[in-house]
Amino acid sequence: MSEADALLQAIFDTPADDSPRLVYADWLDEHGERHHAELIRLQCEWERLSPADPRRRANWAGQNRVWRTCAEGWAWELWGLDSVDLVHFRRGFLETTLWVTLDWFVKRSAFWWPRLPVRSVCIADQEADAVELELFANSPALDRVEELGIPWLEGDAGVVTLTGSPYLSRLRVLRLEYLELGNRAARALARCPRLGGLRELYLRGSDIGDAGVEALADSPHLTSLALIDLQDNPVGRFAINKLRAQMPRTDVIT
Repeated sequence: MSEADALLQAIFDTPADDSPRLVYADWLDEHGERHHAELIRLQCEWERLSPADPRRRANWAGQNRVWRTCAEGWAWELWGLDSVDLVHFRRGFLETTLWVTLDWFVKRSAFWWPRLPVRSVCIADQEADAVELELFANSPALDRVEELGIPWLEGDAGVVTLTGSPYLSRLRVLRLEYLELGNRAARALARCPRLGGLRELYLRGSDIGDAGVEALADSPHLTSLALIDLQDNPVGRFAINKLRAQMPRTDVIT
């Protein structure tokens, strides 16, 4: 892990603490990235100012001035991400979910880090094929994603491909909602050892029945789940009760 990666990881490990961000800002100053450093400091200060504080006006003007310089310097990283603007940054870092296609993620994600450390992604494809999904699952940049949503995935084969990825260890939130997934998809999720850090799993309306829910309940890997959403699935009370018994610390939503 590089020095920059270690400093960024310290930020993301303690998201409520400004200290690692300000340490990183000092590092950026020392490495010729003074405008990003200034953006971090201004946005950290903004969070501490009350809405009535007269300093907010000057702070906001400063953020806009620095952002224009950053955006110009980050043209390569921001290329194709027309919706990303200053309002999507908080305390110096992108805080919005990035909507991209599988192809765009595979081709461009390597250029985002460290200036644009994307951690929340929603895949926008409507007709992506199995080859594109395979390339996505094997993209090293996926290892930095903490929240992933795929609202178009149809059938269990896609989930089997996704769970075969070696780059899911940092994933904390997974959204696979209103999809025709079925029990095989649930079994693939349950058997994936790289989902051990998952905190929230959204499977609402994904055609998962008793067998799939029981597989989730028996999973030796999904032990960190704090929430699992199973609303609008054809599952009976026995399977839900088993899931709650096996995962007593998990909020099971039905």
